[in-house]
Amino acid sequence: MRWRLITAAAFMLTGDTRPAAVARSVAPATRAVPILRVIGTDYAFQLPAVVHSGRTTIVLENQGRVAHEMLLAPLRDGVTGNDLAKAAQEGVLVQPFIERFVDGAPAGVLFALPATTSPGRLATMLVSGRSYAVVCNFRDSPTAARHMALGMFKTFRVE
Repeated sequence: MRWRLITAAAFMLTGDTRPAAVARSVAPATRAVPILRVIGTDYAFQLPAVVHSGRTTIVLENQGRVAHEMLLAPLRDGVTGNDLAKAAQEGVLVQPFIERFVDGAPAGVLFALPATTSPGRLATMLVSGRSYAVVCNFRDSPTAARHMALGMFKTFRVE
C-alpha cells in the first residue's frame, strides 16, 4: 500500500512512475559531507590545527612503512597537547588515556597498513568549540615503544 502511495505521489509530481523517478522524487536533498584526510607517517599525524564543525567523514592515509591506527577522541576541557605528550612519555595505555583525557567515549578508530589508505571511513559529528585528539597506540613489536610514545598523537580544534 505504501509503495502505491509513493508511486502515486511521484506521478503527480513528475508524471513518471518508473522506479528511478519515484526515488528521485522522494529522496531527501543531500549535501556533500566533507572528508578529513588524516596523514599518518612513522611516527606522527598530519592534519589541520583547526577543522570545521559538523558531519565529517575521516580517512587515514598511512604514508609510513609500518601499520598505524587512528583513535579519534573528544578531549575534556583544558586538556592540551602537552598533557598528551607527558602521558605518552609515561607510557599510558588506552584505558587510562580514555579515563584521564577523553570526554565521553572515543568517536572511533581507523586502521591502515603501510602505504595504504584505511579500508573503512569514520563518519562522525565534530562539535564546534571542542578539541579532539588522534592517537596511535600500535607498537612495532611486543617490546617496542608504543607509537604514541614516539610522538604519534595530535590535537585539533573544531570551529
